[in-house]
Amino acid sequence: MVYRSALSSTPAASDPPLRSIAALRLGLGAAATLFLGLFAYLAATNLFYPFELEWMEGSMVDHVARLLQGKQIYVPPSIEFAPHGYPFLFFYLSAAVATVTGIRFVPLRLVSIGATLGSFVVIFLLVRRESRSSFAGFVAAGACAGTYELGGCFFDVGRIDALFLFVFLVAIYLIRFAQSRRRALLAGAVYGLAHLTKQMALPFAPAVLLYLLLFRRRQLLPFALGSVGVAAAGTLLFDLFHDGWYSFYTLTFQTGRGVNLLWLSAYFKKDLGILAVAGLCGVFFVFSRFFWRQDRSTATFYFLLLGATVAGCGISRSLALGAFTNVLIPVNAWLAVVMALGMSEALHWAGRAATHDSRLRSLAAFVLLAVGVQMALLVYDPRSRIPSTADREAGEEFVDWRRGVDGEVLLLGHVFISIYAGQPTHVHTVGIIDAVFNETTRPYIQKSVVEAIRSKRFAAIVTDQDWGIRHSWLQQPLEESYVFDHYAFDKPDVFMPVTGIEYRPHWVYLRK
Repeated sequence: MVYRSALSSTPAASDPPLRSIAALRLGLGAAATLFLGLFAYLAATNLFYPFELEWMEGSMVDHVARLLQGKQIYVPPSIEFAPHGYPFLFFYLSAAVATVTGIRFVPLRLVSIGATLGSFVVIFLLVRRESRSSFAGFVAAGACAGTYELGGCFFDVGRIDALFLFVFLVAIYLIRFAQSRRRALLAGAVYGLAHLTKQMALPFAPAVLLYLLLFRRRQLLPFALGSVGVAAAGTLLFDLFHDGWYSFYTLTFQTGRGVNLLWLSAYFKKDLGILAVAGLCGVFFVFSRFFWRQDRSTATFYFLLLGATVAGCGISRSLALGAFTNVLIPVNAWLAVVMALGMSEALHWAGRAATHDSRLRSLAAFVLLAVGVQMALLVYDPRSRIPSTADREAGEEFVDWRRGVDGEVLLLGHVFISIYAGQPTHVHTVGIIDAVFNETTRPYIQKSVVEAIRSKRFAAIVTDQDWGIRHSWLQQPLEESYVFDHYAFDKPDVFMPVTGIEYRPHWVYLRK
């Protein structure tokens, strides 16, 4: 690389800017190593924790458990089960792993951890190939790992987000460097799999299609055929086996949730604000490639994808019913990519004149310093993301209580406890909320749940803190047939998830 030869050249060996650049490079490499090490530590530490790391993680276990029991997951909502509006790929992949590991949280977390490590590798390869710098690729992977907390700590949680990011990045890598129609078809097929992992792939598709239209028209049709073909085939196949409920849940179930403009404003000010330096580095990269190097294809590709991820994640973050910071994972990852590319671009220009123009060397040092500041802003305390011994003991005591109850228990929000107790599971709170929101599913869920409560089907009902707010229409049937008995936990700070909404079993009602 030109920069390396310039850095080691004798005439400038004692040049202060070059020494600063070397020191900054060393610091950035150490920061990237730190973030990758922190993720490995957290993933290994939390992998076998037997309870929820995040509030909805237990409901994902219930989805996988149904598959292992030979049951369908895309069914009309009822007191027994109500599916989330997610496609099938994560559930079926986790079920395949669970056939080896057994059901509980481990197989789902293994899928997420493996996908996250895969994402780091793809980011490294993408940036290295684009910049011809392994150092830039390593910084990009480390910076992505550093967004662990900004993305809701979902890199190692049993949710779909980590798998989606990996499949999405693989598709983007393939289309970026596709040299033939066959490769474009393959890229499209992988992109279709990304859609079958999470519908969030859809908002990014126009950016890819526009790029192909502008610069690779011969590959546009194969990519479109591959992506639409795989996505449509998966949807039609699962619709066939689920009487049309699959497409309902994954395509129309959550429509009509408008954007909250205040939350959208907060997204740009807060969520993206902390990654402002990364964004500026990306702008510098696009500007340099478009105007100085006249590489308009590359500049347009990264500009369109950056705009698509910023817009798509912003809309998802600002939906009227709310969304957690896990929806920011794609834009966080892409900002890590363009930040490293911008850094590499600055080093490129400094390297071209390392022994002639001290101003360019100073520019490189400034960009490296800015990237260092960005990495420093990503530092987080991993201790707050690890459940305590008291959390584990409180959970084990609650499972023992559940085993001691003679009869069914409705554990709204924590269905996995029944799995541990060897008892039947029931609908999760989120499934009820989503079903009530939709006019088609509302009659199903309301009738089923109200009838079960009024008939005193359950020996006990356990609710979370905001039961009355989320399910006010159920408060009267509950009070008619059940009476409050005790709080699930005596201590106020145990058994809370380490990320996401801080919900735990709270009120315990017994049958009158």
